[in-house]
Amino acid sequence: MEPEHGMCARAIKHDGDDPNDNTVDYAAPLSDPIATLPRGYHLHPAWALTQPGWGLCILRCVLASLFTDSHFLFTPVNFMYHARMSNRDGEGREGMYCTDLDRQLMDMKGAVLRLGEDVEGAIARSLEALLERDRSLAATVIAGDDALDHATMRIQERGALLISLQQPAAGDLRAVLAALSIAEDLERMGDHAEGIARLLQLPQEPDARVCATLRALGTLARVQVRDALDAYRSTDVARARVVWQSDDAVDRLHTTLVATVLDRMNRVTGGEALTTDTYMLWVSHNLERIADRASNVCERVLFIATGERRPRLAS
Repeated sequence: MEPEHGMCARAIKHDGDDPNDNTVDYAAPLSDPIATLPRGYHLHPAWALTQPGWGLCILRCVLASLFTDSHFLFTPVNFMYHARMSNRDGEGREGMYCTDLDRQLMDMKGAVLRLGEDVEGAIARSLEALLERDRSLAATVIAGDDALDHATMRIQERGALLISLQQPAAGDLRAVLAALSIAEDLERMGDHAEGIARLLQLPQEPDARVCATLRALGTLARVQVRDALDAYRSTDVARARVVWQSDDAVDRLHTTLVATVLDRMNRVTGGEALTTDTYMLWVSHNLERIADRASNVCERVLFIATGERRPRLAS
């Protein structure tokens, strides 16, 4: 079925199609007039300017090429390109034509995932530096926090430009807003990791039981972050729900550690021991907050897929 005049659609090449067939299958409306062209059709620039909606489309793409970090060759046929994408279910689909909006959304998601990988590494290094009293490793974590902040700002700038130039709607708009929110949560996780690294100046060795519990808590927090990012990568709602509900295990371990440290503080004397135990409480708090922000990432995955804000426990 052909779209009505003025509407645009995504042209999809199905497996088994005749390569010489120039007909177009129409899917959901999109913003780019080029998407309605038959497969393999090369558009003459002069003809493009005579068609409804082309002026705004050309202007938008020119602005995108000037003000984004994409290397866009301005020819009408480059309004779309043939690529291998993944559909909403994460299954491979061969031969889908990507619009400029699709490409920018994928680029933005990739930037968020790279930020997440860097943050996960910072979390691991910060806790290792603290428990092993490694000053060099702690300094690396502290110095690397600026890079995480700058990466977050670049994602925010990219999102603002994408919204203003592409004007995404419905699911695409949710994907942009979720990416911005996830990037902010990841940046705050990086701040928590930096905070742990700055607590290296312990006046004495921490209690062995406390160290063991902190290692376990740090491992759980990192698993939460990694699984949340995997759910975001594939927009896996089921996995996001599991990660969201697993946060209770982190909370219980944090509560156990706090009770252990407070009991120790009531029994020991000496300012150095109290200072060390207080630092351990701060570390536990930061790890628990990292896991909480991983749960926020899972909530954004649900928002992208369904528009809901929080998972239903009954699900």
